[in-house]
Amino acid sequence: MVSLILDIAKDLFVQDGIKGTTMDNIAKKAGLGKSVLYQYFSSKDDLIAGVIDREIGHLKRSLKIDLDDEDDPIIRLARMWSNAIDFYKRDDFLMHLLRGNELGLPPYMYEDYIMKIETFVVGLLENMIRSAIDKGMFVECDSRIAAYMGYKIYQVGTYGKTETLKEYTPKQIMKKTIQIMGWGVLNQKPGQDIP
Repeated sequence: MVSLILDIAKDLFVQDGIKGTTMDNIAKKAGLGKSVLYQYFSSKDDLIAGVIDREIGHLKRSLKIDLDDEDDPIIRLARMWSNAIDFYKRDDFLMHLLRGNELGLPPYMYEDYIMKIETFVVGLLENMIRSAIDKGMFVECDSRIAAYMGYKIYQVGTYGKTETLKEYTPKQIMKKTIQIMGWGVLNQKPGQDIP
């Protein structure tokens, strides 16, 4: 029953926005009385959190698909970003959140969920970069900053609001970005400083 309620709420949030979706709408579409809905979710905020937490769980699992099967860090990065693009093609619910809160979440919830997504993705990237540094495949660098930069570049190239790169697909942008990042990380001389 919870899964059905979350599915219906998710669809209505995308269709009508969060402000335009009421607990009455959700209960009616689920064929439930409002009191039954409140037995599962104590408030609309609780239901919103349930939907977004479930979607973030799906994202986390999707990003990790086949990562452990590959040793090459560049291929692992490409696979993770490709997994993300494939995830958002299948289900763009979170994309509505990431593209500037198109769902209309209350600001305190929006900021919290953006931070949860960013923290997870940057952490995953940081672990990959640190592992490559430890194996001598990448030069020594601040892996957390490199991960954060990679995440921000991914954002701009795949779902940032820009028309500048409209002739490229998200996967083409991702491949070029990884190539450029790889050149920078792999070709910089140890101890070389930026003037």
